[in-house]
Amino acid sequence: SSAAVQLLSILKQRTEDVDVKRYAQRLMLEAGSLRYTREKCSQLKEEIVKQIKELGGNEPLLKVIEMLDVQVEKIGELDGEGNGDEDAKMPSSLTLKQEADAKNLDYT
Repeated sequence: SSAAVQLLSILKQRTEDVDVKRYAQRLMLEAGSLRYTREKCSQLKEEIVKQIKELGGNEPLLKVIEMLDVQVEKIGELDGEGNGDEDAKMPSSLTLKQEADAKNLDYT
């Protein structure tokens, strides 16, 4: 589709232009790319956690997996499941750290 061609062109440019990045983000939102990515990451997380537990567990590794999951949850805000803001922005690392802290995750 022309949207896919446009998106590939934008990605190849490695642009610093915020408006172009927002346009690319909108193309990905409309295509469902972010939703698909989030769903796939959730499936992989479940498989990874299951395997870690089957191998006897590893609490520090499980905490790392949870920290990554906090970041993946933010994709929901970008694909319109959050506040519905079309110009949603990526969460800052401070926000991610605060959320990890709220889940009692060691961010270091």
